[in-house]
Amino acid sequence: MRKARYLHIIWHPDLKFIPYMVAMFNEYTEFFSKEEHVFVTPHKRVYDAISPKYEIYLEGNAEENLINRFGEYADWIFVHAMNCKRSVLVFTKKKYAKKVIWRTWGHDMRPLAIEHGSLIKKILTRGLFFCYKKKVRQFKAIGVANDIDSVNVNKTFGELNTVVLNYIELNNGALREIEKEKKSKCDPVKILIGHSGSPFDCHIEAMNKLMAYRNENIRICLILSYGGPTEYISQVRAYAETQFPGKCEIIDSFMSKQDYIQYISTIDIALFPQLHSTALGNLVWLLHFHIPLFVAEEGQFAESFRRNNCSYCSYDSIGKVDFNEIMEMKNSDELELIYGKIKSADQICEGWKRVLDDLKDGRL
Repeated sequence: MRKARYLHIIWHPDLKFIPYMVAMFNEYTEFFSKEEHVFVTPHKRVYDAISPKYEIYLEGNAEENLINRFGEYADWIFVHAMNCKRSVLVFTKKKYAKKVIWRTWGHDMRPLAIEHGSLIKKILTRGLFFCYKKKVRQFKAIGVANDIDSVNVNKTFGELNTVVLNYIELNNGALREIEKEKKSKCDPVKILIGHSGSPFDCHIEAMNKLMAYRNENIRICLILSYGGPTEYISQVRAYAETQFPGKCEIIDSFMSKQDYIQYISTIDIALFPQLHSTALGNLVWLLHFHIPLFVAEEGQFAESFRRNNCSYCSYDSIGKVDFNEIMEMKNSDELELIYGKIKSADQICEGWKRVLDDLKDGRL
């Protein structure tokens, strides 16, 4: 593997965002020099999708400490999702840790379940979490999608350097095509729960709340093709089909990014019961398409919205108020303006370039 100024460790087996990111550094030559960037992944599916067109290395495995393994290859290390155990991460060498800009994906920063298990397990978990936080605080910075990630960072690690690093998702032509085809509200009312097959999306809890409306003309939409344990996904599917017979729409196969955003544009209401920062790309698109987004009052979404003085739809109201009242709820203009703005490819490139220049010139 060749050495470069910037190393990108693609730790997450993603094909929705990562190919666009690699293309960005290779094709937007007015902002970047591709020779300065090198990409490595332990995931063959990512390598196979990218390698026919761009330089990328298939090395290592997702369970090992890839920062230690590849730290010598660059001046700065961008980690795209920290998909290893915290017990592995804590052994990151300090000389490499101080090079790291961790572009969090939300799911990779969830807190440990410290309060469960035996006393010995609690003590060991607390010790691990202390070491984990101490190690992360050695990193140069944490890359975030928006302020919701920053809430997550502050709650987990305290005050750290954060920099906004967004991913290019679609070209302008594809977005215009989707917007042209965007439907207006019609029967049945499509209600999206969460964004993936992860237990953190609280699908069954949300469906229990929606039982109050199961005689309405609704369709429960579950995107279960992205992440999540197989057993949990099977439980969610079975529960949905039992409690809402004939009223379920389950996505269980991978969709291209354009098809995925096209599908998002058809949703009427979205429920985000999750408490921690995740699915921020989905959030932006939902707000961009003016789809009412219901978030948990005690979650990091709501905390971020409140500290930016944005009113929002409360997930806590689901099941407690009349369905017609739910249908009348809307996102506030401030919420859509701050969190639902789709950045152009040039704006995203400019954001990355500012961070790269700050690293190069010692301002970060």
